Amino acid sequence: MGNVDAGILAASWSPDDSSLVIATGDDRLILMTSTFEVVSETALHTAEFGEDAPINVGWGSKQTQFHGSLGIAAAQAPKPILGGSSPDDDQLPRISWRGDGQFFVVSTISPQDRNDPSSSATEHRRRTIRIYSHAGVLQSTSEPTPGLEHALSWRPSGNWIVSTQRYGFVGGGEGREGRHDVVMFER
Repeated sequence: MGNVDAGILAASWSPDDSSLVIATGDDRLILMTSTFEVVSETALHTAEFGEDAPINVGWGSKQTQFHGSLGIAAAQAPKPILGGSSPDDDQLPRISWRGDGQFFVVSTISPQDRNDPSSSATEHRRRTIRIYSHAGVLQSTSEPTPGLEHALSWRPSGNWIVSTQRYGFVGGGEGREGRHDVVMFER
């Protein structure tokens, strides 16, 4: 039928076997029908949030909001880079479908920045979860989460996306060493 020259890193059939999602070695996400016709092809990593992006309600920017005497410095201080990926993470993408096949979720490690040699270190690379419609349209994107691991499953009833998060390693999230939590995300 065809090849994926860059290789396949992850693939998952929809619950009704009508669609196939493939994450490729060249950081592409391909959605196909059961007869392998391409429905959509997009970048695996994108700066876009998706169709469900939060709406600005007009409260102004951080600079114009009242922060109090202690909050001004905190509001203007640069945010530290949060921890990176778990040392146990295999760095491969994961795909899971919601039980009704209307959405799928992809968990990926942030890509290396070619202009920043330190970005290849695991303490600078974090997992992000992106949710797509059955047509391959990006719906929403989570914040990069320190210590988020490669385990990924969408509860069949559709209300939770479940993964694991590890704490207490160099470059990881704050917490007791060896702490390992089951974490849940909502669409």
